[in-house]
Amino acid sequence: MRGSSTRRLCVWALACFCFGFFANRLNAQTLWVDCSGNTPGAYSSIMQAVFNAPSGATLIVSGGTCNEWVYLGNVSNISIGAWWGGRVTIPYLEIAGSRSVYLYGLDVKNGNAWTGIHIGQSQDVMLDTCTSTYSGGLGVNIDSASSVFMFGGQYSNNPGGGINLIQSSYLYLNSTSIDNNAVYGIWADQSEVWTDGGLEIANTTGGPYNGMGVSLASGSRGNFYTWAGNNNITGNQTAGFSVDQGARLVLMGGSVQAGYANNINGNGATGIALRAGSHATLGGGTHIANHSDVAIDVWGQSQVMMFADNVIQSNTGQAAIRIDGNSEGLIWNAAITGNSGPGVLAVNNSSAEVAGDALNGNTGGPFVCDATSHVITDLSPDMLGSSNSCKPSTGSGHHVHLVPPTSSGPRPNPVKAAEDRFRKLATKPK
Repeated sequence: MRGSSTRRLCVWALACFCFGFFANRLNAQTLWVDCSGNTPGAYSSIMQAVFNAPSGATLIVSGGTCNEWVYLGNVSNISIGAWWGGRVTIPYLEIAGSRSVYLYGLDVKNGNAWTGIHIGQSQDVMLDTCTSTYSGGLGVNIDSASSVFMFGGQYSNNPGGGINLIQSSYLYLNSTSIDNNAVYGIWADQSEVWTDGGLEIANTTGGPYNGMGVSLASGSRGNFYTWAGNNNITGNQTAGFSVDQGARLVLMGGSVQAGYANNINGNGATGIALRAGSHATLGGGTHIANHSDVAIDVWGQSQVMMFADNVIQSNTGQAAIRIDGNSEGLIWNAAITGNSGPGVLAVNNSSAEVAGDALNGNTGGPFVCDATSHVITDLSPDMLGSSNSCKPSTGSGHHVHLVPPTSSGPRPNPVKAAEDRFRKLATKPK
């Protein structure tokens, strides 16, 4: 019930935002651009049209290549894109100090510039079905408290990283592919990432300390929901998620058997690595499999909270879940099966609550902990085994203290209204 109310509130906010954003643009000017120079009356470059575009203008660009660096500085309420269903290739895009910018069908591709797309000090920038590939370094750099919305598109084959998100910035993703980058797929520092599904982050390279699908650092927030489709974090060289320095990760799906899921599969050593006071919440519908060390590694006063329908299987390292270094775990109603080592391992003054879980077929048994650690569990003494050194907690002493996840929630986005406007306007001039 609460989730339905929240979603209705988001839809209402989106409608209000769209109305305010587009109400003053119904009679806005449309400018035509043909970089080949073959269309009489059209501008011959995007920047020439930008210099002459009033607030609220729509620039429709003939498909093909425009060999120019596109710079949008201190502009507002502007839309730029190919004819609907078409593509336009440019070598570089920068947006600075701008607001309410909608871009459609732009392919940013170059081998020289350090960054394909750079967005700074800008709000409500929408990249609809855009790409940034084969840059000299980063695919996309977002900084200085910017807010960016990506719908569709591909950000791949960038040697410096896929998307870099820093300095209190916000990134929303829907049905986006971030693959075959080096160093990381997404890096967030003091920033927030939100997706509601359809996200793919795959095949990131650059170990041993790089090669993560998603890196959250310095208090960043990562919110990975699956309302619109599966999120697949697969084949990254070192880890699926690295969550460090007080960062927080939330994974919320339907279920692995029904509905959409967060699939974290085959990411080198670790599915999710928590470090230095970080926190992860797995609220159901997360499937973690095929890692060479552990599925979830919790270390350095970090915390993991798992409930509902999560599946952890076929991980071949020390344990399925390792809780280490004064860390804590709350693990409810998960299927933790077919892993090497124990299902759950707690060591070095750590603690765990394990209840309602299916802990079958793990080669090291269901649960193991050392003499410094504590457990609250519904497992019988026979299941724990006589050699287990766990200290059961009985109402005092070291217990699990977990902080519930927090999030500012998704920001409203006006992309649907912008798409409708482009469908209406993006036809060849008569």
